[in-house]
Amino acid sequence: MATRVTDGDFTTAQPISAVRYSAPIPGVNVDYVAEQDFCQLQANFSPIAVGTIHPTLANFYLMQETPLHPTEVADIMKWTRIYAKVPATHNLPASVVYTFIGYVGNTMTITGPGGPAGTFGRPRFTKTVAARQQFDYFRLDGTTYSSIEDIPVIQEQRYYAPTNAGVFLQIHSDWIGYTTDILYPTPGSATGISGVTNAAYSAYPTRSVYESWIANNNALLASPPVTVSSLNEIVATASELDLWMGNIVRRKTVWILPQ
Repeated sequence: MATRVTDGDFTTAQPISAVRYSAPIPGVNVDYVAEQDFCQLQANFSPIAVGTIHPTLANFYLMQETPLHPTEVADIMKWTRIYAKVPATHNLPASVVYTFIGYVGNTMTITGPGGPAGTFGRPRFTKTVAARQQFDYFRLDGTTYSSIEDIPVIQEQRYYAPTNAGVFLQIHSDWIGYTTDILYPTPGSATGISGVTNAAYSAYPTRSVYESWIANNNALLASPPVTVSSLNEIVATASELDLWMGNIVRRKTVWILPQ
């Protein structure tokens, strides 16, 4: 009967395969995941912590270890460690149903928050439109982000009106005027406002600014190509957070063009 000879100390985990890379995100041809097989004496095995960095691959952190499987050598088990690095921000196309803001105004000669005399208003309207899904990724490293609650959520575009005293409170409005109503929050903002005085009106877009966004987008789209950063977008729904892999959290934010 042949004698099996082993060479090495299997009291510690030993790699038994080359690293295998893969690109797990549809439409993004980047190798964000790396897998490698290891073996060790079962009596000496203990799982390592999620987030442990790979011994030789920079920026790749442990996401998962597979169950142990027996090898041909007694008491020596094998398994796979799955590592990943934090993906870069990427976008995917989509469509959403969105209710656009209405405008204060009528066809009469008036003064007040409706705007200049003879200003036409519009009711709110709902429409299915093209959208940009933006995906951002955050690793819960215990320093910058300790829990999912530490990751900023980008709020959906909201519309608020001032009180009679001229101080902005979070009073939801279905219409915006030329000078006294605001969009809340400003596009891309992770936080809102609890009170903004008259002196800060110019910092928050009104109907006239909203309409300038539409005009700017139409001009750009008429002469492609167009970069996303040059467009004026609004957030259709507040960001959604989920666990992408291991201790990496994915944030999805849906952006659309104002109409």
